[in-house]
This record gives sequence, C-alpha cells and structure tokens, in this order.
Amino acid sequence: MNRILIIILLVSPFSMQAQPSLNKNQQEALQLLSQMDTSKASAYWPMVEPSAFFHNVKKNILYPEKIYQGHVTNFCGYAAMSVILCRQQPQTYVRSILELYEKGETHLEKHVIKPTEAVRKTAGNLQRKGRLNINPADQLWLMSLPDQFKGYMNLDKKYNPGDENKTWAACTLGKFNHMAQDLGGYKTTSYGTDLIRPGGKNNIDFIRKEMAKGTVVLFVNSKFLHPSKFRILVLRAPTHYIIIYDIQEVDGIIELKYWDYGLKTVELMTPKRLKKMTYGIIRLNKENITP
Repeated sequence: MNRILIIILLVSPFSMQAQPSLNKNQQEALQLLSQMDTSKASAYWPMVEPSAFFHNVKKNILYPEKIYQGHVTNFCGYAAMSVILCRQQPQTYVRSILELYEKGETHLEKHVIKPTEAVRKTAGNLQRKGRLNINPADQLWLMSLPDQFKGYMNLDKKYNPGDENKTWAACTLGKFNHMAQDLGGYKTTSYGTDLIRPGGKNNIDFIRKEMAKGTVVLFVNSKFLHPSKFRILVLRAPTHYIIIYDIQEVDGIIELKYWDYGLKTVELMTPKRLKKMTYGIIRLNKENITP
C-alpha cells in the first residue's frame, strides 16, 4: 500500500507568493531595512509590535499595491499616495517611516511630520478595520499623515478615537497635491475641484493623454464608481482616490484598470458614468521616475 505523506506548511500570507523581481530602488530600500534591529520596540508607539511593524514595512516594499486603507476609514487619499511612493520611491518611504518609528517624527524637505500623542498611543490598536488591523506600520503611517497634513475640511484638528472614519481624516484635492509635493517631491498638475467636475477633461481621451505624461490619480465619487440599485440618494461630491493603470474604450464601453483598497481592479462603465464620477484628475511627475 502506498503511503501518502501530507506536509502542511504554515507561512505568512505574502511568503506564499513568488518573490517579485526587485528593481534597484526596492533593493536599496530593503538594504536600509536590513540594518534595523527588528526586535527593538519604539519608545513613541507603545501599541506597535516590533516584528509585525518591520514585517509590514517589508511587505510594502515588495508588494506596494497591497497597501490597504482599512474598512470604512477616510484613509483612501493617504493610501493612494503611499502606493505611489512605495512603487516609485521605496527608499523615501522607508527612511520616513523608520524615522517616525525611532524618533516619533520625520523631517521632509519642506515639512515635519510629528504625530500627536493621541495618534501615537492609538496606532497599532485600531479595531474592525479589516486587514489594517494586523498591519501596524500602515496604521502608524496612515494616521500620521492626516494628523499633520490639514485642509479646510479638517475642522477637528485633534485626534479622538474613531476620527479615522470622520472629517479629521478627510483628504481634499489641494491636500493630496500638497502631500505629493512634500512626501515625494512630485510636481503635480490637477484639474477639477472638490465640488465641480473638470468640464471637458473628465473623459477617456484627456485621461489617456495625462497618463502618457505621468502617474494619474482620479478623485471620484465612489457611489458612481461602485453604483448600487439600492442607493436612492447619491451625494454629488468626490469621496475617493484611485490610481489609474490603463483606460480603453471598445464599442462605447470603457474598461478602467485601477488600484483601489489594496487590489488592482477592472471596471466597465459608460463614458457618461466616467464623467459623472470624476471630480479631480491629478498628474504626478518627478525626474527620473517611471510612472
């Protein structure tokens, strides 16, 4: 009788995947990370467990598109910016987040990110946020950005538990541009506003032209992006950020490929729906950076 031996391997979720081929920027980022003592706890982030933190940072270097903003949070703009930064400038991301972990603050070229005590005591302990619950580095990072970058919608300046779901974490079009410039040194060109669509530009031809020049992010109304027959009232304002990978039109139907909620997604829609959902078109450029 033949005997069948079954071996069950318990591994981390992303170690089951084939190791991606690494570019020079990723290699440099991993080299920076390898110099750290991954068992050393931070004096500034009491709820952030060291090994989970460093594991999370490494995952973001290897698989930036898996960055997830959390269930029902307003972190989408910060997550989209983080995906772009980790894809194109992982060394910048690693230097900044390690400095935050070690010193409680990080110094950018034109901005200092120094999270408040309320944020530092909460990051690492968020609950009911899906995969974000087990990613303490993402919690640290995604809470630090709205705590320091402020816009006119952020009337509640001080963080209180649950504010990640409220206007404390809201990200306007101007605020997103400001973050891109300060975090990654990007030159941004944007069209549209927080309330009015970019008339004549929220169409496939214009978006494709912008994609040929740089990385394109759309500021959209998520109710039109993911419509439901059960919604009677749709708020006429943008609420969400997505990174565009490709956009094509076949027989009057648009195929949109984009990043959203830690996934690459394909969506079919009419040109009319694209116009109705798009309030902002942002192009990010930086010398020697490939979109």
